[in-house]
Amino acid sequence: AVERAEALTALEDLALPSFADRRGQIDAALTALARGLSRCVTVSDDFAWDTHSNNEALAYLFDELFRDLDALLDGLTTTPSPDGGTLADDTIVVVLSEMGRTPAFNATGGRDHWPFTSAMLFGPGLRTGRTFGAFDAGYLGVGVDPRTAELDPSRVGIDAKSLGATLLALGDVDPSPLLPGAVILEGILA
Repeated sequence: AVERAEALTALEDLALPSFADRRGQIDAALTALARGLSRCVTVSDDFAWDTHSNNEALAYLFDELFRDLDALLDGLTTTPSPDGGTLADDTIVVVLSEMGRTPAFNATGGRDHWPFTSAMLFGPGLRTGRTFGAFDAGYLGVGVDPRTAELDPSRVGIDAKSLGATLLALGDVDPSPLLPGAVILEGILA
């Protein structure tokens, strides 16, 4: 990416679309990936999801999120990659939150912070079309056997280190120096 960036001759060649909203961030991310300026991009959201009362707004937020994800997927499948093909051929998409929400509503009709959350991953190199992990009757996370990704009730959820190690492995990066002791979830890899 550094070599490609240095090859650009004019500063305006580095101009990225507006970052004003999530759709603008998606456009900028697609541009950066297509130009080979980055191997990893982040599209973030504001704190609108941190609702502790009246969760009726969440339906709108989910509709908006999935419209934008649809636009991202369209962009990945139609944008040429620097290596040939399209960006979809070599891009992993991770959709997650840094925290979960309580399974039950609180007294004000909202949901509070919870130590378990979910993540959605798609792209090449992954076993797709299925769910990994689960929750028990108390809504606590149930883990998986890292080799097979089959449920393993003796494990508590899938931890962030294992998810990170798996994503690094997908990017051909050895996670062991960065996440000592983390286990790659080989069972979710294709």
